[in-house]
Amino acid sequence: MSEETVQEEIKETVETEKTETETTEVETTEVESTEGKRKRNYNRTAAGVLALFLGAFGVQKFYEGKVLQGILCILFSWTGVPAMLGLFEGVLLLGTDKEKENG
Repeated sequence: MSEETVQEEIKETVETEKTETETTEVETTEVESTEGKRKRNYNRTAAGVLALFLGAFGVQKFYEGKVLQGILCILFSWTGVPAMLGLFEGVLLLGTDKEKENG
């Protein structure tokens, strides 16, 4: 293979990667912290999966930036209530669209 063909293949690979990254959009949700000073984006799908599998320990709350709620989930994890709430929240996060919520 000559250098020209290798360079052409590299250019084609870079171009296809650019188009793939442009077409892939991740649904994120802006969350305002309790202080209202900063906003954080998070992926609703990732938060839903975390809630389903690790909701008993409030991992999705930490991911969403709600540290106090996450700590409360850890403190009450022995009761089983955070596990049930995590399942419920996981289903809601994975089953609803952001656009439908905004009307």
